[in-house]
Amino acid sequence: MPHSSVVMVSAQCRAICFLASRGLHSVATSQKCIEYLCDTLIHESARSMAAEYFAICGADFSLYTDELAMAMKRSSLISSKANLLLALGRCHNQRALSTISDVLLDQDQDIRLTINAIQALKNFPYYDCKDKMLLM
Repeated sequence: MPHSSVVMVSAQCRAICFLASRGLHSVATSQKCIEYLCDTLIHESARSMAAEYFAICGADFSLYTDELAMAMKRSSLISSKANLLLALGRCHNQRALSTISDVLLDQDQDIRLTINAIQALKNFPYYDCKDKMLLM
């Protein structure tokens, strides 16, 4: 990707994150961030900004569970993975819960990921999370 495109995508992601931090988000901005997050040709820093959008935004992202889980597994940056874990916490389905549980049960994970996984579990019913927390 040419340098000017990298700068433009990063600037767009930064602007979207800025607006989301002030409570301004929409379906269109979520779809644009999913597009950036899933595009492997986009620089990792821009994908990291898109992941930050999902951590900041307080919306339900159940429609994007598969994309968020795939992006988390593919990402090499701890900050991106941590932000995507918080976003998966807002997806109220079994796929998100199993992805978060996999992070909790992996003993070789970075402690920041474990902390964010625990924080993401607060959005799920107690009885779904109890066994996973006791295994830790």
